[in-house]
Amino acid sequence: IVTFAAMAPRFIIPPIAGYLADRFNRKHVLATVYWLNTGTTVLLAGLAFANVLELWHLMVLSVLNGSARTFQMTSTAALVPNLVPRDRLLNAVSLNTATQQGSRLFGPGLIAPMLIFYGPDAAFMLSAGFYALGLIMVTRIQTHSTGDVRAGTSVLASLGSAAMVVYQNPKLRVLFIIVAMHCSMTMSFESMLPIFSRDVLGSGSVGVSYLMMSVGAGGLASALLIAG
Repeated sequence: IVTFAAMAPRFIIPPIAGYLADRFNRKHVLATVYWLNTGTTVLLAGLAFANVLELWHLMVLSVLNGSARTFQMTSTAALVPNLVPRDRLLNAVSLNTATQQGSRLFGPGLIAPMLIFYGPDAAFMLSAGFYALGLIMVTRIQTHSTGDVRAGTSVLASLGSAAMVVYQNPKLRVLFIIVAMHCSMTMSFESMLPIFSRDVLGSGSVGVSYLMMSVGAGGLASALLIAG
């Protein structure tokens, strides 16, 4: 349920996130997102520390975090091409993916011992610290990056224009379908990891951390291979 709450915004918010990433300075969008993620994670740590954390808290904060994550991914993907020369774009995109997969590899490795020795509240605070570090790094970006959206253009009009571009380009159509199938079907395995770790491996939350590390290791290796 919590995984669904975190993933559901990715099916609804991307059109709005894409519009805002084109309408406003992407640096400012990212800074707002990191502020939100830092705040919600600190709140989550506080609830866990006070031992009052309930399922509905997790669901609400997961929706907020998942929504912010959608804005973060969209704005970052749109910002990267404005930070590097065109001939370095493939490497930049691959390395950006490598950082995401690297966090899946090294993040759970840091979280697992904290869950064992200090509990979930300490793990949440560590996560909040990394979000705060991300906020600091975003504020250091000097490039002003926006899309080509005229003032007064509505979200629906912008979305319609994007849909026409995809429809008129066969390669984009195929890519769009592949990505949609991957995100809706393949990525659902993440919701099964806690149950698999508990019922099959008998490892609980620590086992989930190690399973996510293996996913991150494969993703990181692939991203570095593409980056050359």
